[in-house]
Amino acid sequence: MAGLLYEQAERSASALCQNPAPREVHEYKSSLVDCVFDLMLLSCFGEVLDYCHDNEVASFFVDAVLYQATGREPGVPTESEILAEGTQRVHGIGKYQIRRDYVKMRGDVDGWTFGKEYAALRGAELEFSHIVSVQPFTLLMRGRAKWVVRYCLYGTLPTESEEAALKALVDKYWNGLKKLKTDG
Repeated sequence: MAGLLYEQAERSASALCQNPAPREVHEYKSSLVDCVFDLMLLSCFGEVLDYCHDNEVASFFVDAVLYQATGREPGVPTESEILAEGTQRVHGIGKYQIRRDYVKMRGDVDGWTFGKEYAALRGAELEFSHIVSVQPFTLLMRGRAKWVVRYCLYGTLPTESEEAALKALVDKYWNGLKKLKTDG
């Protein structure tokens, strides 16, 4: 499972790397792959939790997948990383829970967290346009990760209706961004 998820993270990061940060492309892409992988681990956690019905077991499992794929252990971001700098140097899913504790906002907090990481990697930590520009893509990444985990746990592939529902959700977000751009 770790290998399949990490391959998916690499493909997703490659799609996002069309406009690399002003630093060395390899360093940027490697960091971006790690951030995508962390985001995908959220879907992994949810699916494993549905499978075993034990929060602690699901958490340990996801930490093991992180270690197997990257050789890294999960970390905890500082308050300044959460509020300003970005959590791109912290690995695992804990940063998403901690962000929810620090930042009360409506909407897709997980997509926003990844967007902040993406913006920070591009050298624009607080650039709103970078943060929101990847939110529709985060839905796609999480959906694909969910399908990889389901395949590993149950041997099932996504149904046509699941694929259509994800596409409709991503399209809705893209349309919202287009509207925001034309209204702004």
